Amino acid sequence: SFDPDILSILAEDPDYKVRWTVAGSSYTPADVLDKLSSDTNYFVRSGVASNKDAPDYTLARLAHDDDIAVRMHVARNHSTPKAVLRKLANDEDDYVRRYALENKNYGG
Repeated sequence: SFDPDILSILAEDPDYKVRWTVAGSSYTPADVLDKLSSDTNYFVRSGVASNKDAPDYTLARLAHDDDIAVRMHVARNHSTPKAVLRKLANDEDDYVRRYALENKNYGG
């Protein structure tokens, strides 16, 4: 397993690819994922949005992201709560809506 302290340090790396890797890791602590969800780079935010271990409150915040790709990743994440998926089912983007509706957690 990975040391959470090391992942916290790597989450501050200037290289977005390092932060993206941390964002997608199942070993990254919830507080670090939440911090990375505010990263200026949308690849990093997408990494958090795809992470099945991201906290519900983090996914809920990312569902409001300005970047369509981030919202698509939230909509496709099988850990996204039903309430968040219902919000995304009304998104302005066709793909985000479709992925939310197709998510197994949506429940009709």
